Amino acid sequence: MICRNHPPKAGFVFFESVGYPTVWRLPPLRAEAKKVEQMQPKAGTRPVVLIVEDELLVRMDAVEVIEADGFEVIEAKNADDAIAILEQRNDIGLIFTDIDMPGSMDGLKLAHFVKDRWPPIKIIATSGHAQITANDLPEGGRFMCKPYNPTEIADAIHELISAA
Repeated sequence: MICRNHPPKAGFVFFESVGYPTVWRLPPLRAEAKKVEQMQPKAGTRPVVLIVEDELLVRMDAVEVIEADGFEVIEAKNADDAIAILEQRNDIGLIFTDIDMPGSMDGLKLAHFVKDRWPPIKIIATSGHAQITANDLPEGGRFMCKPYNPTEIADAIHELISAA
């Protein structure tokens, strides 16, 4: 198999294998500076929700439900990614986090960490396995069992965001 970029920097990559050429169009590479610009909040935008979920399909479903209700959504696959995002942005109003996650901290520890460091951010924690009481979450936090109802998610987010 031969791989070559033809013509140079055109965004096409040609693969040739046993006489059958295949063409793939690749998106142009973006500079890191643009990535940082995109992370900055824009005035007059929709409320921002950070979804922290390690299971891709569950996260995609949550993104779809929350975006459909008019919120801007940012995704993180674990607590470490969520904290990195929170350190770069100041427009996140709510975290929607799974409790059972691998990594340096689970969703409960993340909820307490966020409440201590960024008190105005509202928190909704979810789980299909954990048994959570009101004392387990930081003050003002909500718990929703999986599988959750899209209407319940939307109502809870609207209620918490409007209470801010």
